[in-house]
Amino acid sequence: MNSFSLLNLLAVALELCVPSYALRLVRRFGAHQVGSFVVIAFVSLALLHLVNPLKPSPSSNFGMSLVYGTASLLLLIGMGHTETLCRERHKAQVDEEQLRLTLESEARERAESLLQLKGEMAQQIVRLQQQVESLAVSERQYRLLFTQHPHPMWMFDLRTGRILAANQAALVQYGFSQQEFAALTAKDLLAREATEAFLADSARPCSTVERRGIWRHRRKDRSAVNVEVMAMDLRFGDCPARLMFVEDIGPRQERELRLCEQQRMHVLRQIAQGIGHHFGRILAAIETGAAGLNRERQDGDGVEQVQQIVNESRRGNALVRQLLVAGACEALQPEPIDLNDFILKHQPLLRRLVGERIGVGFQLGESLPPVLAETRALEHILINLVINARQAMPQGGAVDVHTGITWAQGPQEQTPPQAVPGHYVRLTIHDNGCGMPPEVQQHLFEPFYTTRDGDKAMGLGLATVYGAVRQLGGWIECLTQLRRGTEFNVFLPVAQLTPQTAAEQQDGDTPVASRETILLVETNDRVRDLARHILQRAGYRVVEIDGPATAILLMESLASQAHLLLMDLSFSSGESGRELAEQFLQINPKLKVVYATAPSSAEENAPALSCDTTLLLKPYTAEQLLQTVSSALVVT
Repeated sequence: MNSFSLLNLLAVALELCVPSYALRLVRRFGAHQVGSFVVIAFVSLALLHLVNPLKPSPSSNFGMSLVYGTASLLLLIGMGHTETLCRERHKAQVDEEQLRLTLESEARERAESLLQLKGEMAQQIVRLQQQVESLAVSERQYRLLFTQHPHPMWMFDLRTGRILAANQAALVQYGFSQQEFAALTAKDLLAREATEAFLADSARPCSTVERRGIWRHRRKDRSAVNVEVMAMDLRFGDCPARLMFVEDIGPRQERELRLCEQQRMHVLRQIAQGIGHHFGRILAAIETGAAGLNRERQDGDGVEQVQQIVNESRRGNALVRQLLVAGACEALQPEPIDLNDFILKHQPLLRRLVGERIGVGFQLGESLPPVLAETRALEHILINLVINARQAMPQGGAVDVHTGITWAQGPQEQTPPQAVPGHYVRLTIHDNGCGMPPEVQQHLFEPFYTTRDGDKAMGLGLATVYGAVRQLGGWIECLTQLRRGTEFNVFLPVAQLTPQTAAEQQDGDTPVASRETILLVETNDRVRDLARHILQRAGYRVVEIDGPATAILLMESLASQAHLLLMDLSFSSGESGRELAEQFLQINPKLKVVYATAPSSAEENAPALSCDTTLLLKPYTAEQLLQTVSSALVVT
């Protein structure tokens, strides 16, 4: 009985636990998850109670209690498993939700990072596009800077020597088109003798811009050009290349040569003026004194020695005059001269100069205008050039003399800076002699330079020709080749003719003077004594004055009685000869004035002198003094 009651109580307890446990499950997990299971549990219990016998016996009550207890226990066990399953499912759902939230957060972060990366990439793309455009602009600018740069530049492949690029200045300098230049190699631009040196130079690297010396290149017309080269190695595409900066130094060398020539002529001019002023005066005194002594001696004793002194003095005076001409400091008085008539008059002399083994031919241009020259200077030019041609043909040959007219555009590479545009008469002396090597051509017109023995030649022939031509306002050119001859071309300015009639030249010896009075103002005692002696022997009345101070004191008494005033342009004490002459002319307007002065003083005072001023250049000979005085006195 007791055991039955206990079992019954246990079954009842278990049955009571089932609803509470079911409610707990529903409350915890919700009806949508455990509702069906709870319904099944309650339906099962209800069915158990429905099958309960109507008349239960004690034994059957025990069995039903056992069934009720067992069923309730199984329901509780099932509910426990269901709780476990729901809990695991809930946990899984929570984990899934957390995972979903985590994934969504990560996705949002990834999307934000992708958006940020997209913005950065867009900015980077914009920057890259700007850089590409900037690079394109820079490339166009640098290409334009290369192609349009005024300095000639070209580039070649160091492996093959092929020309890779060239700018416009290089095309102009070499005379090629772009297609022609691209088809060349670097060796095609070089002179033949410079090829090996260029290959050796190309083997030496130059990482920075370096000076590579002066080279001789060839243009399209095969003419030579001296260029100074700057080079730098770089990469051009996928090949090693060298960029060449080339500068035509021909004009610069020409300017340097002209500057050296001007400096040389300036020094020579100073030397010639000093020698002409000092030595010329001494030699003139010796010559005049010896000539006078020779005329006074009637016997033969010592006449030969005196004559030798006269001859040597004349040679010294000739040398001084040559120096003055070479230095272009001898004052000339150019006049219109018909060059063809001048050459024809000197034709017999030229034939005698060249000798029998050398023929002389003349091809004179027709209707040549007169040249502005001086007879003595023109004769000096013609004779020296013919003699130079004769010396180049010791075994005989031919000399051709040509004349013609040409037009000069102004200062060019071949013409001097002072050349002005206009017509020039060309005098050409051509020979078929031995010619001259380049080292001789460089010193062709230098004074005292000669290829012959120094005892036989002074080396002043071509130097005096050069000085005389320059002083006449022209220039001289020389074309020569070894064993093919030499040609000198002298260009003289055309004279501007005026309607004035030239004075007739007087023939004969020294004119016979009457008793005109000459005022001789000279501070040098020896020169004054010689001039007085020459003038007195010619029949003039000479009044000597030792300086400007004495001339001023005697001006009132002497000016009205004098016919001619002979004095220097400037005196060592500082007085001006022109101012002194003006004071004399105020007293005697008919007084003739002759200035006896050195070439340097005449040049310094040339702008202030009138066109009708009479000049007598020191040193002068007796004939020159008498001819100048006579000409000044006859002018009305």
